[in-house]
Amino acid sequence: MATVRKKDGSYQVRWIYYDRIEQKSKQIGKGGFLTAKEAKEYGKRMEVLNKQNKLYLNQYTVATYLTEWIQEKSKRVSAKSAENYLNAINNHIIPALGKKKLSDLRKIEYQKFIYAELELFAVKTVKLVHSVMSSALNNAVDNEILERNITLNTDLRYSNDKNVKKIKFFTKPEILAFMETLDINNGLYDMYFLLVANTGLRAGEALALTWEDINFYKQELTVNKTTKRHNSTTFEVGKPKTESSIRTINLDDFTISKLREWEAYQKKYIFQKGLGKSQYVFVSKHKKAEPPHYRTILKNYKARLNELNLEQIGIHGLRHTHAVMLLEAGASIKYVAERLGHSNVEMTLNVYVHLTEKMKQDDMNKFVNHMGLG
Repeated sequence: MATVRKKDGSYQVRWIYYDRIEQKSKQIGKGGFLTAKEAKEYGKRMEVLNKQNKLYLNQYTVATYLTEWIQEKSKRVSAKSAENYLNAINNHIIPALGKKKLSDLRKIEYQKFIYAELELFAVKTVKLVHSVMSSALNNAVDNEILERNITLNTDLRYSNDKNVKKIKFFTKPEILAFMETLDINNGLYDMYFLLVANTGLRAGEALALTWEDINFYKQELTVNKTTKRHNSTTFEVGKPKTESSIRTINLDDFTISKLREWEAYQKKYIFQKGLGKSQYVFVSKHKKAEPPHYRTILKNYKARLNELNLEQIGIHGLRHTHAVMLLEAGASIKYVAERLGHSNVEMTLNVYVHLTEKMKQDDMNKFVNHMGLG
């Protein structure tokens, strides 16, 4: 029931409403009324709106609702998922829709927002943003904050070729120039770059490698884990995201020889520094039990590319380059898919098969030679 009191020459009214997110009652009020009757009538209207769920609804903007929702959601998902959700909210949804009243958001407005996102970002990114928004609004419907989820049946298709994300990779002369600068005597960064470039491992997969994962006799490397850093201090080694990521790949003679050199170099370094023993192939100079932080590797990688005047394609670009070089050399799609840990051949085809001018020309030459047109 609304209560009225006089303060500083005017009247205030307070009433109770039920917070459906936190599942508890809260008190809210408003002042500045000239008479007690006016304040009481206002309070009664608010109570009616509260019973109809309209009061609670009208308090939320998209930003305030999502901020409360992610606080609760983060308690029930992994730290990495929570980080991805927060990025989608803070860097995509709130800048575009944050000031909009949650109850006023219409389907056509949301669809326009998604189309605008597709103009700027990869489809994969937009799907994550949409998934976060849809999940949040499903929660609002479940808690009777909204009557329906306006994100349902949103069109996420975008046929314009300019939206097709072109993967970045080095050409053969570029990757050879990069590889020529690598010397394991420079330390772990050079060995790390060499291994990723020659195996196509994901960044986290390479950092999680232990010496037990490398079979020098069979010249094989087993991938069965990856690193996960939730912030600057929290470190974790866990299973890869998909079953197909768990794999064993063969290594060439050159890479095996460099790994042998690196093993000896690292043992000597650790002994001289008194760091004890470590199971990891790549060990931070400051933390004997853990691999280095990805950010320090990325910083060194960017500096190396600047020295060579090469495009900043990201460390994942070394993985893409490895795949492209394999395909240009004539490796089968099936082999490349298995080596990269793709779940199916179609994924590899969609990402790589149309990439290089050399591959396109080779395919055309096959046709010309077959038809006797040359």
